[in-house]
Amino acid sequence: MGNLFSMRGRIGRREYAVITLVIGLISYAFAFAIGFVSAVSDGDVHNAGVLGLTVGLAGCVLQGFVSVRRLHDLGRSGWHFWLFLVPFYNIYFSLVLCFTRGSTSDNEYGPAPGRHGAVMVPEEA
Repeated sequence: MGNLFSMRGRIGRREYAVITLVIGLISYAFAFAIGFVSAVSDGDVHNAGVLGLTVGLAGCVLQGFVSVRRLHDLGRSGWHFWLFLVPFYNIYFSLVLCFTRGSTSDNEYGPAPGRHGAVMVPEEA
């Protein structure tokens, strides 16, 4: 899976789908656990909300890193990530990231993902 905290390099459709699914499942599992613990304990509900917000933001940040690398595979700048904030267009944009085949040749963001779907570009000196 490469480095999840990097915006360098490219990833293919399969790895993008797997990472997105894993991030979603882990986020929902944490949200469920936080809600369950908050419901059965006499603890402060405010703390549960803050913790849930933190987990949600962490998932969004990770998804952002992965989406930028997927955009690089499509030959687009990482700045296109902000299109996710446009209502209704974000649905179309998500489908493009999931189903559009990336460029098969090298582009300005690195070599094409190999058989396993990911290519990391080394840091420049």
